[in-house]
Amino acid sequence: MVSIAPKIGCTLETLRTSVRQSETNQGIRGGMSSSDRNRLKQLERDNRELKRANEILRKAREQDLDRLPDRLKRNKLLECNIQRVWEQLQSLRDANKVSRQLLREYLCCPLYSRTANEET
Repeated sequence: MVSIAPKIGCTLETLRTSVRQSETNQGIRGGMSSSDRNRLKQLERDNRELKRANEILRKAREQDLDRLPDRLKRNKLLECNIQRVWEQLQSLRDANKVSRQLLREYLCCPLYSRTANEET
């Protein structure tokens, strides 16, 4: 290889790499062939594109509250109410007390609701 590389106008390492890749493509040497590598790159590109598209769709769905499932609508309402009560009871900062306050306001809070009901 040392004598052939200058004759064909490339460096020794370039020739060595080309020979290795050729052997891999022919199945003589182990490793990933060029076609497999290209296919993997294409699949990774497609995967990134689909993830971006899913993220865009998820954000769009969150913006359109009418299209949200009932469970998510309820969760968004609960988040707002829990945050409001949490800010009102800043000095307390206790999840049980926040839950009890929400129950007093007839808002259902799934977190700690059994404990709050037992104490009431």
